[in-house]
Order: sequence, then C-alpha cells, then structure tokens
Amino acid sequence: MRLGLRLVSGLSTDASTRIVAARAEVPFADAQDLALRARLKQREMQRLAGADALLSLAGHRRQQVWQATDWHRLPPLPKARRCAGTMRPPA
Repeated sequence: MRLGLRLVSGLSTDASTRIVAARAEVPFADAQDLALRARLKQREMQRLAGADALLSLAGHRRQQVWQATDWHRLPPLPKARRCAGTMRPPA
C-alpha cells in the first residue's frame, strides 16, 4: 500500500503514514471513513480521487472525485447524558 501511495502526486508522506496506520486497525468502510480516521484534508482526498485510489471505496472515478470534492468534516454530535432512564441533551 505504501508503494502505491508514493505514486499519488502531491500526497504528503505524513498523509500516507496516517492512511497506512488507520488501515492497519480496520479496513475503511467508505471514503468518508478514510477521510475521518486518517484525518485527511479535502485536498488530500482530491489527490487520492484524481489518482483513482478510492475505487474500492467510492466506485467510478467521477464518483470518487465528487465525494472527495463534496466531503466536509462535520463536527461530532454531542453525546447525550442518561438521566433517570431518559436521554437528555447536554447542557
């Protein structure tokens, strides 16, 4: 995998290392999972899509580019607190 990532034009060694480390834990479910777990920026995702490296996660090259371009890091949802058997949003 590392050899293949070296061939992606403009992808930093740091980004490649994060991808390999995250992939070693669990295979990626989809392109967004890759982006979140490897902490990739939109530009890094676009580089991967442009190199057709997201084929198994996003399908056709156009779909890869669309997902990489449209992807935005969303803030995590706040955790609900459990109070007396009911769920309440955090204060």
